[in-house]
Amino acid sequence: MIHPELEKLAAPFERTSRIIWGAFVFAPVIYSGLAWLLTQGGERQLGDGQFPADAIYIAVLLALLSGVIFPWVIAPRFIGPARMMQSSDMRPPTFEGEAARIFERLGERDKARARMLGGVQAARIVRWAGAESVAIYGLLALMMGVTDMYGAWAFSIAAIVLLTQLRPDYAGDLDQLDTSA
Repeated sequence: MIHPELEKLAAPFERTSRIIWGAFVFAPVIYSGLAWLLTQGGERQLGDGQFPADAIYIAVLLALLSGVIFPWVIAPRFIGPARMMQSSDMRPPTFEGEAARIFERLGERDKARARMLGGVQAARIVRWAGAESVAIYGLLALMMGVTDMYGAWAFSIAAIVLLTQLRPDYAGDLDQLDTSA
């Protein structure tokens, strides 16, 4: 459970994250529309047919790596908020006005967590990019002639499902944040 005052500081980050997350979720919808347009509503197959059918397996493997393994295994371990704050030019957010007064009322643990709000947001964006790339692999497979419009749509649906699992949850992120890492 996070301190109610910390929730107030996280609110602007959460609002911004919801907008960015919405854009990531909408991107596969755009890719699906593009697949429909490129194939004239599924009437034609793209590509010259010279690519081996095994290329779809490569696309699925890449999608699995970037959409599942990267966001849930690699990113949290190596690109978590604490690591981002330590190893980049990212500066902790500064709070002004009422936010500064709220920040001063927090305990030391919550102050450390508040300093990582930007890192939490950056880490989430990196994870969303990995999940959204699944739809890009589907569109690429369509353009290579390895799959049809429905195959590209399957990749887009998979990306949307993955992104739904990664929706913004600052309360959960801050509750689990280990500031010592």
